[in-house]
Amino acid sequence: AGESAGKAKKRNISLDEGQIDLQEKRLAAFYPGEVNPATVARSLQTAMWEGAGIFRTGSDLEKTLEIINHLSTLKLKAANRCNLIDCCTVQNMLTTASLVVRGAILRKESRGAHVRKDVTQAWDVSNSPYRHTFLSLCDEGIETGVWK
Repeated sequence: AGESAGKAKKRNISLDEGQIDLQEKRLAAFYPGEVNPATVARSLQTAMWEGAGIFRTGSDLEKTLEIINHLSTLKLKAANRCNLIDCCTVQNMLTTASLVVRGAILRKESRGAHVRKDVTQAWDVSNSPYRHTFLSLCDEGIETGVWK
């Protein structure tokens, strides 16, 4: 494999200077931060376990989303260059947690191993009125209807 890679035609790779600049600014913003990323990660893990775990309710999910939104406002502190990856990881954890919880709030049913304690449903997965759930940072929705 290494020999083949060495013989492969070299590609011209163009880098988007704007994207590089954005990432440099993102990383630089961590240096004057105030909160250790490990502290935020622990708080997030606790919130997700308690509010978005296997057994959940709508009110627990809403409270968990509030906690995630609050944690997202904290300014993560990079004590050194090696700590930058921790800050980026925690930011990504917060984004993922937000999407998971928003999806669980949107989809008001027990699904797989996750049980909604506050929802009574007269269907199982094979005849659920819910179809595909879609989420992004700025939009969300759920398809409904009969499976064909």
